[in-house]
Amino acid sequence: MPNQLNEPQTETADGYQPCGTCQSPIQKPNESCDRHTGSNFCDACCKRSCPYYAQCYLQSQKQPRTKGEVASARPDSIQKEHFLSLLKREPWGAELTLNRSKKEILNKNDPVIFDHLENQYGNNFIYDAATGQFTILEPATFVLTWQLAIEGTYKKPFARFAIKLNETIARTTAVPQTSGQIIGQSLITTTLPNTTVYLFNDSGDDVLLSRCGPIGNLLIHSL
Repeated sequence: MPNQLNEPQTETADGYQPCGTCQSPIQKPNESCDRHTGSNFCDACCKRSCPYYAQCYLQSQKQPRTKGEVASARPDSIQKEHFLSLLKREPWGAELTLNRSKKEILNKNDPVIFDHLENQYGNNFIYDAATGQFTILEPATFVLTWQLAIEGTYKKPFARFAIKLNETIARTTAVPQTSGQIIGQSLITTTLPNTTVYLFNDSGDDVLLSRCGPIGNLLIHSL
């Protein structure tokens, strides 16, 4: 089959060049796809058949160019830039402990406030020791691991703790026990800046915290 890109083009009666695929008049030159810019493919045919159309189109929106000008970034280089941007992200994390709670009873729906910041690195978060909330400044993927020592509940036959992400429950850890060590771990991805994250008592009941420390710890770190 002859290469349609090299076939001679003849103007239609209305003065437009015909598309080499569908033969319809090309009223708008193809300026989105690097492979077919300036060719006798109409934009619609290129969109249907060219596997690179979407990537070239997105690149053309970022770097507008005139007819015949070829974008410098190819699909493979776009993927490489994305990979390098991931490597350039600064890691961040923190370790906190709860050594002695100001109140022995954690009321239902109350946040767990870890009162000692043992270690931290990076700048993509802020921890508020008054509310127990983390604010994740930029979108990120991170792991949150926590442990609590409790001594009982009032009515419920279980203890349950959950992580709230922007005031919406994202993860829940429930155990069929009312005393001992409770451990939870979650992998979380945020897509918005200034996202708030915190652990709270989701048992539907008050929980009695351990009266001998350490009561708990929390580790959060980016991936």
